[in-house]
Amino acid sequence: MTIDPFGSLAASHPRARFDKMTRRNNHPGSRFSMKLVIHPPVDDVRLERICEAAGEMAVVNAVNPEEAAAEIIDATAFFGKITPELLSVAGQLEWVQAPTASLEHYVFDELVAHPCTLTNMRGLYYDVIADHV
Repeated sequence: MTIDPFGSLAASHPRARFDKMTRRNNHPGSRFSMKLVIHPPVDDVRLERICEAAGEMAVVNAVNPEEAAAEIIDATAFFGKITPELLSVAGQLEWVQAPTASLEHYVFDELVAHPCTLTNMRGLYYDVIADHV
């Protein structure tokens, strides 16, 4: 596992379209060579923004652990709470984005041994914390 605290989603793609029925980003001519699985699911507003930023990448907003397990098999990226069960079936996973700044309660032995890159939300909350102080 490689830890990259400054990872982020791809830049916005103006031609991306969002399909709520499949929860996938359907770009004309897309081959979906990369896939992002999100679990737990995000709300429709966030999902639409992610799909726009993802460009030609397929995006699956998994509504339950079973769907996440079925979709992560060929996924290249994951956003959310990865579990040992999900990681064990992830055959092509290259990147895991943690939804938190802290990783001490997120990391487990199988994830440490996995060759994927793990990124977190470090730095995202600096302004909020500074304003609070």
